[in-house]
Amino acid sequence: MPVPGTTHRSSPSLGEAREGRLLADRNPRRVVELVVAVSALLGVGVIVFGPHVLHGGFYSDDWADAARYHFADSPRYWSSFRGFQHNSGGRPLLALIRPTPHALFGQNASLHLGLALALGVLTAACLYLALRTLGVARLHAWWIAMLALLFPWADSIRLWPSASLNNVAVCFYLLGVVIAIKGLRLRGAVSYAVHGAAVLLYVASVLTYEVAAATALLTGFLYLGRARTSTAVHRWAADVVAVGGALMYDLLATSGTKPVGSFGQRIADIPTFIRQSFSLLSLSLFPFGTSSAAKAAVLLLAAAILGVALVRFRRGVAPWLQPWLLAVLGGVIVIASAYFMLLGSYLDPLDDGISNRGNIFAGIGFVILVYSLTGIGARLVAGEGRAGVAVGLAVAGLIAVGYGIRVNHDESDWRRSTLWQRRVLAVSDQVLPRLPHRATILTFGVPAMISSGPPIFNETWDLHGAVELDRNDPSLRAFPIYTGVRVICHADRLSISARGEYNVPTVLYGRIFFLDIPGRRVERVRNRTACRAALDGFRPGPLTAPA
Repeated sequence: MPVPGTTHRSSPSLGEAREGRLLADRNPRRVVELVVAVSALLGVGVIVFGPHVLHGGFYSDDWADAARYHFADSPRYWSSFRGFQHNSGGRPLLALIRPTPHALFGQNASLHLGLALALGVLTAACLYLALRTLGVARLHAWWIAMLALLFPWADSIRLWPSASLNNVAVCFYLLGVVIAIKGLRLRGAVSYAVHGAAVLLYVASVLTYEVAAATALLTGFLYLGRARTSTAVHRWAADVVAVGGALMYDLLATSGTKPVGSFGQRIADIPTFIRQSFSLLSLSLFPFGTSSAAKAAVLLLAAAILGVALVRFRRGVAPWLQPWLLAVLGGVIVIASAYFMLLGSYLDPLDDGISNRGNIFAGIGFVILVYSLTGIGARLVAGEGRAGVAVGLAVAGLIAVGYGIRVNHDESDWRRSTLWQRRVLAVSDQVLPRLPHRATILTFGVPAMISSGPPIFNETWDLHGAVELDRNDPSLRAFPIYTGVRVICHADRLSISARGEYNVPTVLYGRIFFLDIPGRRVERVRNRTACRAALDGFRPGPLTAPA
Protein backbone atom coordinates (compact mmCIF):
# COMPACT_ATOMS: atom_id res chain seq x y z
CA MET A 1 0.00 0.00 0.00
CA PRO A 2 1.32 3.50 -0.75
CA VAL A 3 2.63 5.61 2.09
CA PRO A 4 1.45 9.21 1.76
CA GLY A 5 3.48 12.34 2.15
CA THR A 6 2.66 16.01 1.95
CA THR A 7 3.27 18.56 -0.78
CA HIS A 8 2.40 22.11 -1.64
CA ARG A 9 -1.20 22.88 -2.55
CA SER A 10 -0.90 24.16 -6.10
CA SER A 11 -2.74 21.07 -7.32
CA PRO A 12 -4.17 17.85 -5.90
CA SER A 13 -1.07 15.98 -4.71
CA LEU A 14 -1.01 12.24 -4.27
CA GLY A 15 -0.70 12.50 -0.50
CA GLU A 16 -2.42 15.10 1.61
CA ALA A 17 -2.17 14.54 5.33
CA ARG A 18 -5.15 16.75 6.07
CA GLU A 19 -7.28 14.63 3.76
CA GLY A 20 -6.34 11.40 5.50
CA ARG A 21 -8.91 11.71 8.27
CA LEU A 22 -11.87 10.34 6.35
CA LEU A 23 -14.50 9.19 8.85
CA ALA A 24 -12.08 9.87 11.70
CA ASP A 25 -14.61 12.35 13.06
CA ARG A 26 -18.34 12.91 12.66
CA ASN A 27 -18.03 15.54 9.96
CA PRO A 28 -20.98 14.90 7.60
CA ARG A 29 -18.84 15.99 4.68
CA ARG A 30 -16.65 12.91 5.15
CA VAL A 31 -19.66 10.66 4.99
CA VAL A 32 -20.99 12.46 1.93
CA GLU A 33 -17.61 12.10 0.26
CA LEU A 34 -17.63 8.35 0.81
CA VAL A 35 -21.20 8.01 -0.44
CA VAL A 36 -20.42 9.99 -3.58
CA ALA A 37 -17.27 7.96 -4.25
CA VAL A 38 -19.05 4.63 -3.80
CA SER A 39 -21.98 5.78 -5.93
CA ALA A 40 -19.60 6.73 -8.74
CA LEU A 41 -17.86 3.36 -8.48
CA LEU A 42 -21.22 1.63 -8.61
CA GLY A 43 -22.18 3.60 -11.70
CA VAL A 44 -18.99 2.56 -13.49
CA GLY A 45 -19.53 -1.05 -12.40
CA VAL A 46 -23.10 -1.15 -13.70
CA ILE A 47 -22.10 0.34 -17.04
CA VAL A 48 -19.23 -2.10 -17.58
CA PHE A 49 -20.49 -5.28 -15.92
CA GLY A 50 -24.26 -4.78 -16.06
CA PRO A 51 -24.74 -6.61 -19.40
CA HIS A 52 -23.03 -9.68 -18.00
CA VAL A 53 -25.27 -9.61 -14.93
CA LEU A 54 -28.28 -9.78 -17.24
CA HIS A 55 -26.99 -12.29 -19.80
CA GLY A 56 -24.28 -14.33 -18.06
CA GLY A 57 -24.70 -17.63 -16.26
CA PHE A 58 -23.09 -20.26 -14.06
CA TYR A 59 -19.59 -21.55 -14.71
CA SER A 60 -17.44 -24.40 -13.39
CA ASP A 61 -17.77 -24.53 -9.56
CA ASP A 62 -21.06 -22.59 -9.70
CA TRP A 63 -22.87 -25.66 -11.05
CA ALA A 64 -21.43 -28.01 -8.45
CA ASP A 65 -22.09 -25.59 -5.59
CA ALA A 66 -25.67 -24.96 -6.72
CA ALA A 67 -26.36 -28.69 -6.99
CA ARG A 68 -24.75 -29.40 -3.63
CA TYR A 69 -26.94 -26.83 -1.94
CA HIS A 70 -30.11 -27.77 -3.81
CA PHE A 71 -29.85 -31.46 -2.93
CA ALA A 72 -28.40 -31.03 0.58
CA ASP A 73 -30.12 -32.62 3.53
CA SER A 74 -32.08 -30.40 5.89
CA PRO A 75 -30.96 -27.98 7.22
CA ARG A 76 -29.52 -27.22 3.78
CA TYR A 77 -27.14 -24.45 4.78
CA TRP A 78 -25.28 -26.44 7.43
CA SER A 79 -25.29 -29.64 5.43
CA SER A 80 -23.78 -27.91 2.41
CA PHE A 81 -21.37 -26.00 4.68
CA ARG A 82 -19.89 -29.30 5.88
CA GLY A 83 -19.27 -30.31 2.28
CA PHE A 84 -17.70 -26.97 1.45
CA GLN A 85 -15.59 -27.15 4.59
CA HIS A 86 -14.12 -30.47 3.47
CA ASN A 87 -13.11 -28.98 0.10
CA SER A 88 -11.98 -25.59 1.40
CA GLY A 89 -9.11 -26.85 3.54
CA GLY A 90 -7.65 -23.92 5.48
CA ARG A 91 -10.40 -21.50 4.42
CA PRO A 92 -13.15 -22.12 6.98
CA LEU A 93 -14.69 -18.67 6.59
CA LEU A 94 -14.97 -19.16 2.84
CA ALA A 95 -16.79 -22.42 3.54
CA LEU A 96 -19.26 -20.43 5.64
CA ILE A 97 -19.75 -17.87 2.88
CA ARG A 98 -20.13 -20.20 -0.11
CA PRO A 99 -23.62 -21.55 0.66
CA THR A 100 -25.03 -18.07 1.34
CA PRO A 101 -25.69 -16.93 -2.26
CA HIS A 102 -27.39 -20.25 -3.03
CA ALA A 103 -29.54 -19.91 0.08
CA LEU A 104 -30.55 -16.38 -0.94
CA PHE A 105 -30.82 -16.62 -4.73
CA GLY A 106 -31.32 -20.28 -5.56
CA GLN A 107 -30.45 -20.96 -9.20
CA ASN A 108 -31.03 -17.42 -10.50
CA ALA A 109 -27.70 -16.71 -12.21
CA SER A 110 -28.41 -12.99 -12.66
CA LEU A 111 -28.78 -12.52 -8.92
CA HIS A 112 -25.52 -14.38 -8.29
CA LEU A 113 -23.78 -12.20 -10.87
CA GLY A 114 -25.36 -9.10 -9.33
CA LEU A 115 -23.79 -10.11 -6.03
CA ALA A 116 -20.45 -10.54 -7.83
CA LEU A 117 -20.74 -6.97 -9.11
CA ALA A 118 -21.72 -5.69 -5.67
CA LEU A 119 -18.71 -7.40 -4.09
CA GLY A 120 -16.47 -5.89 -6.75
CA VAL A 121 -17.77 -2.41 -6.00
CA LEU A 122 -17.47 -3.05 -2.26
CA THR A 123 -13.83 -4.08 -2.68
CA ALA A 124 -13.10 -0.95 -4.70
CA ALA A 125 -14.84 1.12 -2.01
CA CYS A 126 -12.71 -0.52 0.70
CA LEU A 127 -9.61 0.29 -1.33
CA TYR A 128 -10.74 3.90 -1.64
CA LEU A 129 -11.30 4.11 2.11
CA ALA A 130 -7.91 2.56 2.84
CA LEU A 131 -6.12 4.96 0.51
CA ARG A 132 -7.90 7.96 2.03
CA THR A 133 -7.06 6.75 5.52
CA LEU A 134 -3.41 6.55 4.46
CA GLY A 135 -3.59 10.18 3.32
CA VAL A 136 -4.07 9.84 -0.43
CA ALA A 137 -6.06 12.71 -1.94
CA ARG A 138 -9.67 11.90 -2.82
CA LEU A 139 -9.19 12.46 -6.56
CA HIS A 140 -6.32 9.99 -6.83
CA ALA A 141 -7.86 7.50 -4.41
CA TRP A 142 -11.03 7.32 -6.51
CA TRP A 143 -9.18 6.83 -9.79
CA ILE A 144 -7.07 4.04 -8.33
CA ALA A 145 -10.16 2.34 -6.91
CA MET A 146 -11.96 2.67 -10.25
CA LEU A 147 -9.04 1.18 -12.18
CA ALA A 148 -8.90 -1.68 -9.70
CA LEU A 149 -12.61 -2.35 -10.30
CA LEU A 150 -12.03 -2.53 -14.06
CA PHE A 151 -8.66 -4.34 -14.06
CA PRO A 152 -9.27 -6.87 -16.85
CA TRP A 153 -6.55 -9.33 -15.88
CA ALA A 154 -8.57 -10.22 -12.79
CA ASP A 155 -12.07 -9.86 -14.25
CA SER A 156 -13.11 -13.43 -13.45
CA ILE A 157 -13.79 -12.18 -9.92
CA ARG A 158 -16.53 -10.00 -11.41
CA LEU A 159 -17.77 -12.41 -14.09
CA TRP A 160 -17.71 -15.71 -12.18
CA PRO A 161 -19.94 -15.94 -9.08
CA SER A 162 -17.84 -18.52 -7.20
CA ALA A 163 -14.61 -16.53 -7.55
CA SER A 164 -16.33 -13.27 -6.58
CA LEU A 165 -16.71 -14.52 -3.01
CA ASN A 166 -12.93 -14.30 -2.60
CA ASN A 167 -13.35 -10.50 -2.64
CA VAL A 168 -14.46 -10.79 0.97
CA ALA A 169 -10.88 -11.67 1.97
CA VAL A 170 -9.55 -8.52 0.29
CA CYS A 171 -12.20 -6.41 2.00
CA PHE A 172 -11.27 -7.89 5.39
CA TYR A 173 -7.63 -6.95 4.85
CA LEU A 174 -8.31 -3.41 3.60
CA LEU A 175 -10.72 -2.69 6.44
CA GLY A 176 -8.11 -4.06 8.85
CA VAL A 177 -5.64 -1.49 7.52
CA VAL A 178 -8.19 1.31 8.00
CA ILE A 179 -8.91 0.30 11.59
CA ALA A 180 -5.24 -0.24 12.45
CA ILE A 181 -4.23 3.20 11.18
CA LYS A 182 -7.09 4.89 13.01
CA GLY A 183 -6.18 2.99 16.16
CA LEU A 184 -2.72 4.57 16.13
CA ARG A 185 -4.35 7.94 16.80
CA LEU A 186 -5.97 6.68 19.99
CA ARG A 187 -4.54 6.20 23.45
CA GLY A 188 -4.92 3.72 26.28
CA ALA A 189 -6.99 0.54 26.35
CA VAL A 190 -9.24 1.73 23.54
CA SER A 191 -6.24 1.90 21.23
CA TYR A 192 -5.30 -1.73 21.97
CA ALA A 193 -8.90 -2.88 21.51
CA VAL A 194 -9.12 -1.14 18.13
CA HIS A 195 -5.89 -2.73 16.95
CA GLY A 196 -7.18 -6.08 18.18
CA ALA A 197 -10.14 -5.64 15.84
CA ALA A 198 -7.72 -4.93 12.99
CA VAL A 199 -5.76 -8.09 13.77
CA LEU A 200 -8.97 -10.12 13.75
CA LEU A 201 -9.74 -8.74 10.29
CA TYR A 202 -6.27 -9.72 9.05
CA VAL A 203 -6.80 -13.24 10.38
CA ALA A 204 -10.28 -13.39 8.87
CA SER A 205 -8.77 -12.41 5.52
CA VAL A 206 -6.27 -15.28 5.66
CA LEU A 207 -8.93 -17.79 6.74
CA THR A 208 -11.17 -16.70 3.85
CA TYR A 209 -8.62 -16.61 1.02
CA GLU A 210 -4.96 -16.23 1.90
CA VAL A 211 -3.92 -14.05 -1.06
CA ALA A 212 -3.26 -10.98 1.15
CA ALA A 213 -1.45 -12.86 3.92
CA ALA A 214 2.10 -11.86 2.97
CA THR A 215 1.02 -8.23 2.62
CA ALA A 216 -0.59 -8.40 6.05
CA LEU A 217 2.76 -9.47 7.49
CA LEU A 218 4.32 -6.32 6.00
CA THR A 219 1.56 -3.89 6.99
CA GLY A 220 3.57 -2.79 10.02
CA PHE A 221 5.61 -0.60 7.69
CA LEU A 222 2.53 1.62 7.46
CA TYR A 223 2.52 2.08 11.25
CA LEU A 224 6.01 3.59 11.30
CA GLY A 225 5.92 7.37 11.45
CA ARG A 226 2.29 7.40 12.54
CA ALA A 227 2.99 6.53 16.17
CA ARG A 228 5.94 6.12 18.51
CA THR A 229 8.37 3.54 17.18
CA SER A 230 7.83 1.23 20.16
CA THR A 231 4.06 1.35 19.68
CA ALA A 232 4.33 0.66 15.96
CA VAL A 233 6.72 -2.26 16.52
CA HIS A 234 4.55 -3.85 19.22
CA ARG A 235 1.47 -3.71 17.04
CA TRP A 236 3.38 -4.99 14.06
CA ALA A 237 4.57 -7.91 16.20
CA ALA A 238 0.96 -8.69 17.12
CA ASP A 239 0.09 -8.75 13.40
CA VAL A 240 2.94 -11.13 12.62
CA VAL A 241 2.06 -13.55 15.40
CA ALA A 242 -1.65 -13.66 14.54
CA VAL A 243 -1.27 -13.78 10.76
CA GLY A 244 1.61 -16.25 11.03
CA GLY A 245 -0.57 -18.53 13.15
CA ALA A 246 -3.42 -18.29 10.64
CA LEU A 247 -1.02 -19.12 7.81
CA MET A 248 0.30 -22.14 9.68
CA TYR A 249 -3.24 -23.38 10.23
CA ASP A 250 -4.03 -22.79 6.56
CA LEU A 251 -0.97 -24.77 5.47
CA LEU A 252 -1.71 -27.71 7.75
CA ALA A 253 -5.42 -27.81 6.93
CA THR A 254 -4.93 -27.39 3.18
CA SER A 255 -2.20 -30.02 2.83
CA GLY A 256 -4.72 -32.76 3.58
CA THR A 257 -7.26 -31.66 0.97
CA LYS A 258 -5.38 -29.90 -1.82
CA PRO A 259 -1.87 -30.14 -3.33
CA VAL A 260 0.52 -27.64 -1.75
CA GLY A 261 3.56 -26.55 -3.74
CA SER A 262 6.90 -27.68 -2.34
CA PHE A 263 9.73 -25.27 -1.58
CA GLY A 264 11.46 -26.35 -4.79
CA GLN A 265 8.33 -25.73 -6.85
CA ARG A 266 7.94 -22.28 -5.36
CA ILE A 267 11.54 -21.37 -6.17
CA ALA A 268 11.15 -22.73 -9.71
CA ASP A 269 8.12 -20.47 -10.25
CA ILE A 270 9.97 -17.24 -9.46
CA PRO A 271 11.48 -16.62 -12.96
CA THR A 272 8.08 -17.19 -14.58
CA PHE A 273 6.36 -14.81 -12.17
CA ILE A 274 8.99 -12.11 -12.70
CA ARG A 275 8.83 -12.38 -16.48
CA GLN A 276 5.04 -12.41 -16.60
CA SER A 277 4.78 -9.56 -14.08
CA PHE A 278 6.77 -7.27 -16.36
CA SER A 279 4.63 -8.32 -19.31
CA LEU A 280 1.46 -7.65 -17.31
CA LEU A 281 2.80 -4.26 -16.22
CA SER A 282 3.30 -3.25 -19.85
CA LEU A 283 -0.25 -4.36 -20.70
CA SER A 284 -1.60 -2.51 -17.66
CA LEU A 285 0.11 0.69 -18.78
CA PHE A 286 -0.89 0.33 -22.43
CA PRO A 287 -3.88 -2.03 -22.73
CA PHE A 288 -4.22 -1.40 -26.47
CA GLY A 289 -0.98 -3.09 -27.55
CA THR A 290 -0.04 -6.74 -27.20
CA SER A 291 2.95 -7.08 -29.53
CA SER A 292 6.42 -7.71 -28.12
CA ALA A 293 7.64 -4.42 -29.55
CA ALA A 294 4.82 -2.47 -27.89
CA LYS A 295 5.46 -4.16 -24.55
CA ALA A 296 9.18 -3.42 -24.72
CA ALA A 297 8.57 0.22 -25.66
CA VAL A 298 6.13 0.72 -22.79
CA LEU A 299 8.51 -0.82 -20.25
CA LEU A 300 11.40 1.31 -21.51
CA LEU A 301 9.25 4.43 -21.22
CA ALA A 302 8.21 3.47 -17.67
CA ALA A 303 11.84 2.85 -16.72
CA ALA A 304 12.83 6.23 -18.17
CA ILE A 305 10.10 8.03 -16.22
CA LEU A 306 11.10 6.33 -13.00
CA GLY A 307 14.81 6.96 -13.62
CA VAL A 308 14.31 10.68 -14.27
CA ALA A 309 12.07 10.98 -11.21
CA LEU A 310 14.63 9.31 -8.95
CA VAL A 311 17.43 11.54 -10.22
CA ARG A 312 15.40 14.71 -9.75
CA PHE A 313 14.23 13.67 -6.30
CA ARG A 314 17.74 12.80 -5.12
CA ARG A 315 19.00 16.18 -6.32
CA GLY A 316 16.31 17.83 -4.22
CA VAL A 317 14.79 19.77 -7.09
CA ALA A 318 11.41 17.99 -6.98
CA PRO A 319 10.31 17.26 -3.41
CA TRP A 320 6.74 16.75 -4.68
CA LEU A 321 7.89 13.39 -6.05
CA GLN A 322 8.20 11.79 -2.61
CA PRO A 323 4.60 10.54 -2.22
CA TRP A 324 4.50 9.39 -5.84
CA LEU A 325 7.72 7.39 -5.48
CA LEU A 326 6.47 5.90 -2.22
CA ALA A 327 3.29 4.88 -4.06
CA VAL A 328 5.42 3.20 -6.74
CA LEU A 329 7.25 1.30 -4.02
CA GLY A 330 3.94 0.40 -2.37
CA GLY A 331 2.55 -0.96 -5.64
CA VAL A 332 5.65 -3.11 -6.17
CA ILE A 333 5.43 -4.47 -2.63
CA VAL A 334 1.74 -5.38 -3.04
CA ILE A 335 2.45 -7.17 -6.33
CA ALA A 336 5.44 -9.07 -4.97
CA SER A 337 3.75 -10.11 -1.73
CA ALA A 338 0.55 -11.14 -3.53
CA TYR A 339 2.47 -13.30 -5.99
CA PHE A 340 4.56 -14.77 -3.19
CA MET A 341 1.36 -16.44 -1.99
CA LEU A 342 0.78 -17.95 -5.45
CA LEU A 343 4.23 -19.51 -5.91
CA GLY A 344 3.93 -23.28 -6.30
CA SER A 345 0.28 -23.08 -7.30
CA TYR A 346 -1.14 -23.64 -10.78
CA LEU A 347 -1.98 -19.94 -11.20
CA ASP A 348 0.31 -17.55 -13.10
CA PRO A 349 0.06 -13.75 -13.61
CA LEU A 350 -0.90 -13.99 -17.30
CA ASP A 351 -3.48 -16.75 -16.94
CA ASP A 352 -6.83 -16.00 -18.54
CA GLY A 353 -10.42 -17.12 -18.04
CA ILE A 354 -11.24 -18.38 -14.57
CA SER A 355 -7.54 -18.63 -13.71
CA ASN A 356 -6.96 -14.87 -13.76
CA ARG A 357 -8.56 -14.85 -10.29
CA GLY A 358 -4.98 -15.19 -9.07
CA ASN A 359 -4.62 -11.44 -9.68
CA ILE A 360 -7.43 -10.56 -7.27
CA PHE A 361 -4.97 -8.81 -4.92
CA ALA A 362 -1.97 -8.25 -7.19
CA GLY A 363 -4.29 -6.22 -9.44
CA ILE A 364 -4.48 -3.57 -6.72
CA GLY A 365 -0.70 -3.30 -6.75
CA PHE A 366 -0.64 -3.00 -10.52
CA VAL A 367 -3.15 -0.15 -10.65
CA ILE A 368 -1.33 1.72 -7.86
CA LEU A 369 1.89 1.31 -9.82
CA VAL A 370 0.30 2.26 -13.14
CA TYR A 371 -1.45 5.34 -11.75
CA SER A 372 1.72 6.48 -9.98
CA LEU A 373 3.93 6.08 -13.06
CA THR A 374 1.46 7.92 -15.29
CA GLY A 375 1.06 10.64 -12.66
CA ILE A 376 4.82 11.11 -12.40
CA GLY A 377 5.25 11.14 -16.16
CA ALA A 378 2.47 13.68 -16.68
CA ARG A 379 3.89 16.04 -14.08
CA LEU A 380 7.45 15.72 -15.35
CA VAL A 381 6.22 16.76 -18.80
CA ALA A 382 3.51 19.30 -17.97
CA GLY A 383 4.50 20.42 -14.48
CA GLU A 384 3.00 19.94 -11.05
CA GLY A 385 0.23 22.46 -11.66
CA ARG A 386 -3.18 22.10 -13.24
CA ALA A 387 -1.72 21.12 -16.61
CA GLY A 388 0.09 18.18 -15.08
CA VAL A 389 -3.07 17.07 -13.27
CA ALA A 390 -5.10 17.31 -16.48
CA VAL A 391 -2.55 15.33 -18.49
CA GLY A 392 -2.32 12.67 -15.78
CA LEU A 393 -6.08 12.25 -15.61
CA ALA A 394 -6.34 12.15 -19.40
CA VAL A 395 -3.81 9.32 -19.56
CA ALA A 396 -5.56 7.49 -16.70
CA GLY A 397 -8.83 7.94 -18.56
CA LEU A 398 -7.40 6.36 -21.71
CA ILE A 399 -6.12 3.45 -19.65
CA ALA A 400 -9.57 3.03 -18.08
CA VAL A 401 -11.13 2.97 -21.56
CA GLY A 402 -8.64 0.30 -22.58
CA TYR A 403 -9.54 -1.74 -19.49
CA GLY A 404 -13.23 -1.38 -20.30
CA ILE A 405 -12.72 -2.56 -23.88
CA ARG A 406 -10.84 -5.62 -22.68
CA VAL A 407 -13.50 -6.43 -20.09
CA ASN A 408 -16.21 -6.08 -22.74
CA HIS A 409 -14.37 -8.55 -24.96
CA ASP A 410 -14.02 -10.99 -22.06
CA GLU A 411 -17.70 -10.60 -21.17
CA SER A 412 -18.70 -11.59 -24.70
CA ASP A 413 -16.61 -14.75 -24.40
CA TRP A 414 -18.14 -15.66 -21.05
CA ARG A 415 -21.59 -15.20 -22.55
CA ARG A 416 -20.61 -17.43 -25.49
CA SER A 417 -19.88 -20.07 -22.88
CA THR A 418 -23.36 -19.58 -21.45
CA LEU A 419 -24.92 -20.10 -24.91
CA TRP A 420 -22.97 -23.33 -25.39
CA GLN A 421 -24.10 -24.58 -21.98
CA ARG A 422 -27.73 -23.85 -22.77
CA ARG A 423 -27.38 -25.69 -26.06
CA VAL A 424 -25.95 -28.78 -24.32
CA LEU A 425 -28.78 -28.91 -21.78
CA ALA A 426 -31.46 -28.20 -24.40
CA VAL A 427 -30.26 -31.01 -26.69
CA SER A 428 -30.02 -33.37 -23.72
CA ASP A 429 -33.61 -32.61 -22.74
CA GLN A 430 -34.89 -33.06 -26.29
CA VAL A 431 -32.95 -36.19 -27.27
CA LEU A 432 -33.11 -37.84 -23.84
CA PRO A 433 -36.44 -36.68 -22.40
CA ARG A 434 -36.45 -39.57 -19.92
CA LEU A 435 -33.49 -41.08 -18.13
CA PRO A 436 -33.37 -44.11 -15.83
CA HIS A 437 -32.35 -43.66 -12.22
CA ARG A 438 -28.54 -43.40 -11.77
CA ALA A 439 -27.94 -42.94 -15.49
CA THR A 440 -24.64 -41.52 -16.78
CA ILE A 441 -24.37 -39.21 -19.81
CA LEU A 442 -21.18 -38.66 -21.78
CA THR A 443 -21.41 -35.64 -24.07
CA PHE A 444 -19.41 -35.48 -27.32
CA GLY A 445 -18.72 -32.75 -29.87
CA VAL A 446 -18.79 -29.81 -27.43
CA PRO A 447 -15.71 -27.57 -26.89
CA ALA A 448 -14.32 -27.62 -23.38
CA MET A 449 -13.85 -23.86 -23.21
CA ILE A 450 -13.79 -20.61 -25.11
CA SER A 451 -10.38 -19.74 -26.55
CA SER A 452 -9.82 -16.89 -24.08
CA GLY A 453 -10.28 -19.21 -21.12
CA PRO A 454 -13.89 -19.26 -19.85
CA PRO A 455 -15.01 -22.88 -19.45
CA ILE A 456 -18.07 -24.38 -21.09
CA PHE A 457 -18.09 -27.80 -19.47
CA ASN A 458 -14.56 -29.06 -18.86
CA GLU A 459 -14.52 -30.78 -15.47
CA THR A 460 -16.23 -33.69 -13.78
CA TRP A 461 -18.30 -31.46 -11.53
CA ASP A 462 -19.69 -28.76 -13.83
CA LEU A 463 -21.69 -30.76 -16.39
CA HIS A 464 -22.55 -33.21 -13.63
CA GLY A 465 -24.08 -30.46 -11.48
CA ALA A 466 -25.81 -28.82 -14.44
CA VAL A 467 -27.56 -32.05 -15.46
CA GLU A 468 -28.55 -32.83 -11.87
CA LEU A 469 -30.20 -29.43 -11.56
CA ASP A 470 -31.72 -29.51 -15.05
CA ARG A 471 -33.37 -32.91 -14.41
CA ASN A 472 -33.83 -32.36 -10.65
CA ASP A 473 -32.30 -35.79 -10.05
CA PRO A 474 -29.16 -36.12 -7.87
CA SER A 475 -28.65 -39.74 -8.96
CA LEU A 476 -27.60 -38.69 -12.48
CA ARG A 477 -24.03 -38.24 -13.63
CA ALA A 478 -22.71 -36.46 -16.71
CA PHE A 479 -19.20 -35.94 -18.03
CA PRO A 480 -17.88 -33.95 -21.01
CA ILE A 481 -15.66 -35.78 -23.49
CA TYR A 482 -13.26 -33.53 -25.38
CA THR A 483 -9.71 -33.60 -26.75
CA GLY A 484 -7.42 -34.96 -24.05
CA VAL A 485 -10.17 -36.97 -22.33
CA ARG A 486 -10.08 -40.65 -23.28
CA VAL A 487 -12.89 -43.20 -22.91
CA ILE A 488 -11.71 -46.76 -22.19
CA CYS A 489 -14.04 -49.72 -22.78
CA HIS A 490 -13.36 -52.51 -20.27
CA ALA A 491 -15.04 -55.91 -20.14
CA ASP A 492 -17.77 -54.94 -17.66
CA ARG A 493 -17.36 -51.19 -17.23
CA LEU A 494 -16.27 -47.93 -18.80
CA SER A 495 -13.58 -45.63 -17.44
CA ILE A 496 -12.34 -42.18 -18.38
CA SER A 497 -8.72 -41.07 -18.40
CA ALA A 498 -7.62 -37.43 -18.34
CA ARG A 499 -5.04 -35.14 -16.81
CA GLY A 500 -5.42 -32.69 -13.95
CA GLU A 501 -8.46 -32.72 -11.71
CA TYR A 502 -10.65 -34.55 -14.22
CA ASN A 503 -11.12 -37.77 -12.27
CA VAL A 504 -14.09 -40.05 -12.90
CA PRO A 505 -14.89 -43.33 -11.17
CA THR A 506 -15.58 -46.30 -13.41
CA VAL A 507 -19.13 -46.70 -14.68
CA LEU A 508 -20.89 -50.05 -15.15
CA TYR A 509 -22.54 -50.70 -18.50
CA GLY A 510 -26.29 -50.59 -18.94
CA ARG A 511 -27.17 -47.03 -17.93
CA ILE A 512 -24.53 -45.20 -19.96
CA PHE A 513 -25.65 -42.86 -22.75
CA PHE A 514 -23.36 -41.37 -25.39
CA LEU A 515 -24.79 -38.04 -26.53
CA ASP A 516 -23.50 -36.23 -29.61
CA ILE A 517 -24.61 -32.62 -29.17
CA PRO A 518 -23.98 -31.24 -32.70
CA GLY A 519 -25.50 -34.31 -34.37
CA ARG A 520 -28.30 -34.62 -31.80
CA ARG A 521 -27.65 -38.39 -31.64
CA VAL A 522 -27.79 -40.69 -28.64
CA GLU A 523 -26.79 -44.30 -28.10
CA ARG A 524 -27.22 -46.43 -25.03
CA VAL A 525 -24.08 -48.40 -24.18
CA ARG A 526 -24.86 -51.80 -22.67
CA ASN A 527 -21.55 -53.68 -23.10
CA ARG A 528 -17.95 -53.39 -24.32
CA THR A 529 -18.86 -54.19 -27.92
CA ALA A 530 -21.40 -51.37 -28.00
CA CYS A 531 -18.93 -49.08 -26.28
CA ARG A 532 -16.21 -49.65 -28.87
CA ALA A 533 -18.64 -49.35 -31.76
CA ALA A 534 -20.04 -46.08 -30.40
CA LEU A 535 -16.58 -44.57 -30.01
CA ASP A 536 -16.07 -44.90 -33.77
CA GLY A 537 -18.99 -42.55 -34.41
CA PHE A 538 -18.91 -40.24 -31.38
CA ARG A 539 -16.04 -37.77 -31.55
CA PRO A 540 -14.68 -35.77 -28.61
CA GLY A 541 -15.23 -32.04 -28.76
CA PRO A 542 -12.31 -29.69 -29.42
CA LEU A 543 -10.44 -28.15 -26.51
CA THR A 544 -11.53 -24.63 -27.49
CA ALA A 545 -14.51 -23.30 -29.41
CA PRO A 546 -13.85 -21.82 -32.86
CA ALA A 547 -13.82 -18.03 -32.93
